[in-house]
Amino acid sequence: MWSTARRSRLGLACVLVCAVATTLLRCGNDQDEFMCEQAVAKLVKCCPGFRAKEVSCVYKCECGCGGMNVTTHPAIISVEAQCILDEPCDELQRTDVCKRAQESTPTITGDDRVPSDSGDAGTDTGLPSSRPQVCP
Repeated sequence: MWSTARRSRLGLACVLVCAVATTLLRCGNDQDEFMCEQAVAKLVKCCPGFRAKEVSCVYKCECGCGGMNVTTHPAIISVEAQCILDEPCDELQRTDVCKRAQESTPTITGDDRVPSDSGDAGTDTGLPSSRPQVCP
């Protein structure tokens, strides 16, 4: 059985490891969140009845003891957000981007979670290849 002091030191060590890992991993990617929010703002203008509050644009990274990292990606990732921003409203409606964006959910990746894309470096999003694409 571990003493209280030893458990406290172990807990402190976990907190420090997580703090360093979070800094090194750039957790809290404001650019991904910003791009998602911009895309949602356009979808509200372009898609009748689009419910912005139902689309999560939060990017969150969590670190657990033992180095297990879990990342929650926005429902609309940067590459999709740029696509939405570049398309005219009538095209977003015609190609069902409005519907797919409304139904999109955040993706969770990390240790013992969904494996990430293993495509070319230029197209690797870090997200599962089975994830439905929102745009185009």
